[in-house]
Amino acid sequence: MKNSVYFIALLLVSIFSTSCSSNVVYNGQKDILYRDSFIKIEKTMVVSVCLEGKCQKLTQLGSTASGSVVQNRFDGSYVLTAAHVCDDSGIINYIDEVIKSQAPELLKDIRKDLLFIGKTLQGKEYIVEVVSQDVKNDICILWVEDLYKKALVVSPKPPEIGDRVYNMASPLGIYHPNMIPLQEGLYNGEQENKALYSLPAIGGSSGSPIVNTKGELVGMIHSVFTKFSHVSLSPTFTDLTDFIDSSTSKHAGNHMINTMLRQLLDSDKRPPDQK
Repeated sequence: MKNSVYFIALLLVSIFSTSCSSNVVYNGQKDILYRDSFIKIEKTMVVSVCLEGKCQKLTQLGSTASGSVVQNRFDGSYVLTAAHVCDDSGIINYIDEVIKSQAPELLKDIRKDLLFIGKTLQGKEYIVEVVSQDVKNDICILWVEDLYKKALVVSPKPPEIGDRVYNMASPLGIYHPNMIPLQEGLYNGEQENKALYSLPAIGGSSGSPIVNTKGELVGMIHSVFTKFSHVSLSPTFTDLTDFIDSSTSKHAGNHMINTMLRQLLDSDKRPPDQK
């Protein structure tokens, strides 16, 4: 039994890594990237085996990605990232398959605890909540309560071929308070309902924003060509902007109703002299 536990831990630790597929001056305008809108996304999954009321940690798995604030509300902000960053089903299914093949008697005793956080450019951490995912176009919107950072403005029009663009990301998890890698490239056009940009990317770049020379959001890196990592793929401008609008609008209405209901319930629970 003990040997099975250690063997499973060694297998699991190798399969959860950074995703990808983990002040610019232009025309006299400083910091058009609005770096303060950048959010580094960190996911940590602790896998434990619990027997007779006691849990033993098998391993801790981690991955990093990128994101950006795209809309503000009075009680928090919406963050854009890639759908595969938000989806945990693949890693959970893989963990279960490893357990089934090596020690099936432990499957019911395995516990998986996930910590999903967003970290600002200044290093402050927030718990994030998945709002909505578009798996086909690899887009995800997160909700971060009490996060107040400048939101990127969505461009009113799509980019044109040859337009200069910028990207801020945390490739390979490269990040430090007040430091993130900045990239510069060109918009290349569309292929098979994906927008292509001459921007380098690697694991950790997933979900990072692409902005034009006005600092307006035009795209988001979700993947890269494995044999030519200098060309990145993004949802098309229309797919991206439509999803941001629909997801945030729907969540905002539901969130407002839920907040009011919680306030009413909390008010009913308080003693009369405290209302």
